[in-house]
Amino acid sequence: MFKDVNRCLDDILKYNNIRKILEIGLPFNNISESLIKTSSNFELYLNINPINSEDKINDGNLRFYKAECNSAKSKSENVKYWYQVPDILRLLENNDFDVIFVHIGKDNIDVILNDFWHFLKCGKFIIFSDFYLDQEMPTITKEDIENLPSINLNGVFDYFEIKNENKKFLFIQKGNKTYPVKKSPEFFSFDRQIAQKINIKRLDHLASLGLDLYKKKVLEVGSGIGFLTKFFEKLNCNILSTEAREENYLEHRIRYPYRNVEFADLSQIDSHEKFGRFDVIFCYGTLYHLKDPSLCIKILSEICDKYFLLETCVNSIDNDDINLVLENTSDFTQSFTGLGCRPARDWILKELKKYFPYVYITKTQPDYTDFCTKWPNKNTKLANTRAIFVASREPLNLADLSEEIVNIQTRISDI
Repeated sequence: MFKDVNRCLDDILKYNNIRKILEIGLPFNNISESLIKTSSNFELYLNINPINSEDKINDGNLRFYKAECNSAKSKSENVKYWYQVPDILRLLENNDFDVIFVHIGKDNIDVILNDFWHFLKCGKFIIFSDFYLDQEMPTITKEDIENLPSINLNGVFDYFEIKNENKKFLFIQKGNKTYPVKKSPEFFSFDRQIAQKINIKRLDHLASLGLDLYKKKVLEVGSGIGFLTKFFEKLNCNILSTEAREENYLEHRIRYPYRNVEFADLSQIDSHEKFGRFDVIFCYGTLYHLKDPSLCIKILSEICDKYFLLETCVNSIDNDDINLVLENTSDFTQSFTGLGCRPARDWILKELKKYFPYVYITKTQPDYTDFCTKWPNKNTKLANTRAIFVASREPLNLADLSEEIVNIQTRISDI
């Protein structure tokens, strides 16, 4: 039993290299201030709660957002859930946190763990506060946490609490469970730094659009060796990844043995029907490696119930054609048949409109050189030009989507 709980908390965190802090459930308070002061290498403090006085206040590395942090709780009309606020989603997707500090009641522990566990760095802590012992709340054990319904906390290796006469903090430490991977030279095109940079920028842009992607059933096609899948894992989605190149398919399964990955070729008309239906089809970096992009769109549209998310290399001029090209079969990021395409933006919009009532191109582009902002693109130095499309079964009233071709786009800035 500790008389000075806050001081004990500071001592515990002082030696755990706290750089990034997420606090949910209460506005900035004395505990928040203490957490920041404890960290000598402080980089980011993010606060999410439904009673902030303003929708958002950004002050350098201190970020405050008004949003409901409990996805199972009803919200007032003027408050969004955390995953409906693009800036919150961008910050959560782009950062792994050293401490997640939670102020809630016992009945909501499973929901909070489900929603935020993926944003916690391995080896670090989720801390639950406001467990008032004078309310005769039952003591929570490690077994209680691990046995919560619909949650998988593989790698939890420690649990402890600190308390005084009227308050306690419950610590849950995330384990360092990793899967050793020997990187083969064949996959250098995926692993190199430039490839990782474009992946980060693509996913950051996807988070900025404001689409409802939380807890959806997702089909990721052309998954390569699995670097983009994590975006949907962090949103607690049910994800199936497919890949047509056998080497990539096997490598994906080796690197991420806990994932659901299947071998499937989009050049075969019945390739994906057996997998059932999905809320979201995620087709990033795949269409332009196919010699028949219209077949791909047809196959995937027939099993899509909500959103078709498409990012692809495109022709620099809108010429309403698929524009076939040769690709290097020895490069595992390219077409294994040796024939791909660079479809024009107007062709893609027209093709998607055959199957979806609402089709959009983004007004914004990821902050990366391949995503040009002026069309037609006359920059001959670019190896690729890329564009992003969203097809939907329902109308989307989102600021960054346009139903017409956009010839002047803007890049999103870093958050």
